[in-house]
Amino acid sequence: MKLNLKDWPLIVFTVLGQAVVGSFIFLFGLLAIYARHLDQFGSAWLYPRLFRPALSLLLLMGLSLLISLLHLGHPSSAYLAVVNLKTSWLSREILAACLFFTGLLLLTVSIFFGWLAAILLLISFLEVLVGLALIFIMSKIYRLPAVPAWNSFRTTLSFYLTALLAG
Repeated sequence: MKLNLKDWPLIVFTVLGQAVVGSFIFLFGLLAIYARHLDQFGSAWLYPRLFRPALSLLLLMGLSLLISLLHLGHPSSAYLAVVNLKTSWLSREILAACLFFTGLLLLTVSIFFGWLAAILLLISFLEVLVGLALIFIMSKIYRLPAVPAWNSFRTTLSFYLTALLAG
């Protein structure tokens, strides 16, 4: 099977998106650990240490979304890919990726402005759920009945492992 150059944006989007989700889950783990010690350290100590990683993940996810547009024949018609949420895993992937990006944006803004730790934890927890859903949805796109080797739980497992290892 020959790889077409037009497929590279999808590969970059998929792997980079999985890496960002994996990195975010790691960042959330750190936030959850240190949030219990905010009385000891204080948010003035914690928030500056979270801002750069959060901003980096936001920029990387934004870059992956922009790169995914390179796969489209007419990027100006990209909105049409979202209109079939009931049956299309691709539409769901776009929605989940945009929700994940929006969550990263909200989290980065909340860190920048020093919102309460409870709000950060809530946003982060919801973001982890959206990220895990995004990876699942990404894997469903590749689980094609026409390609029996891909149409198994191993495809989904490999997507989660990519997030774990690349993140």
